[in-house]
Amino acid sequence: MPPYVHFRVALMCSNCGSFNEARTINLETADLGYDSDDTNLELGETLEADDEAFDAAYIDTKPGVTDARFSAIELWGCRVCHKLRAARLEFRRRTPAIVEFVGATVVQLSTEVLDEARYVTRRLDEWAPLPGDDVERIARLEARPR
Repeated sequence: MPPYVHFRVALMCSNCGSFNEARTINLETADLGYDSDDTNLELGETLEADDEAFDAAYIDTKPGVTDARFSAIELWGCRVCHKLRAARLEFRRRTPAIVEFVGATVVQLSTEVLDEARYVTRRLDEWAPLPGDDVERIARLEARPR
């Protein structure tokens, strides 16, 4: 099994309204960074991960763009209703190889959110579209070669 980065941040489920505490949330990305073990990442903490590491873990929606601040969309599962939701993970690049985890918010996979995101989860095949999601765009992202 690949190593995971577990993002430890509290989120409110947009389906059932339940509060998912940072220590129990199921928000994670496989194969992100260069640690061979699972990593827990809290707000303000850093991760050794360059652009290649993010490209391996996510779908890069803006190849060649290098911004100091960027976001990635990842799926997470509510501990109460077990529905998958999307979260925007926000990062700040401190050096070319070190990024800081600066925030996470629950989002819908709308056109606007997808336009803003630099990276999108590779787990789109697990997603069940919701009203307001950009279904056509999600299908195109999902069909991209890995």
